[in-house]
Amino acid sequence: MACCDDFPTARRAIPISFGPVMEEVLPPQTMSGAGFEPTRIRQFTIFLENKVGRLQQLVRRAFYILSFLAIPIGVGGILLRRDIILLISSDQFVAAAVPFAILVLGAGFSYLNAAFGFASVAVNKQSRLLKISIITLVLNILINLFTIPHFGVAGAATATLITELVACIGVYMVFSRQTGITVQFWPLWKITAAGLAMIPAAWAVGLMHLGLVLHFLLTGAVVAAVYLVLVLVLGALPPDFKPLVNRLLGRK
Repeated sequence: MACCDDFPTARRAIPISFGPVMEEVLPPQTMSGAGFEPTRIRQFTIFLENKVGRLQQLVRRAFYILSFLAIPIGVGGILLRRDIILLISSDQFVAAAVPFAILVLGAGFSYLNAAFGFASVAVNKQSRLLKISIITLVLNILINLFTIPHFGVAGAATATLITELVACIGVYMVFSRQTGITVQFWPLWKITAAGLAMIPAAWAVGLMHLGLVLHFLLTGAVVAAVYLVLVLVLGALPPDFKPLVNRLLGRK
């Protein structure tokens, strides 16, 4: 983002609305577009460039951390769906395992949605998300009307999954358009591959035909270990988690 020589151009060049900051940095006559000082405009533009860069770092950091957590939670919840239902209820509710797995998958998109939603609020762009809320509300109602009569609770869970996915994509698109901030999705292939590797690991534990509690504990430990090891091998561990992992491994 280049520094601008006039205020209207500078203001258009900044995608994020920092109204209170603008009033603090620039005098009232500059805010109106008259009597501006080129030096102050350059200082103001550089100031906002730093703010935008800092926000971009925070958003990307939050997105990758939430992705790192969402994938094992989603895959693990699907693999352990039956065990979880039986541990908290009885055989009479085992059918709830399917909608539970669907909702766990939908929760992952909700995590990612939060990164962009809260960032939008931080830069006073929450009103732009109203359209997304209305669209997803209508979509959820329409899908429920179709799926519940045919698939019952699983249909309602599927409606939630679809609307969470649509909301996540919509919020990201609005946030990116309003702020100019984007995230890179291609690095997620590493943690996605590590998450998929949890599936054969869980199947291998299942071949042992263990009791419910032991199967739940051992499967959870094995798939978590497989995920973490592969993430470390692929170099996909978020920097925020490296001190914790180093302590667990006895490293300084």
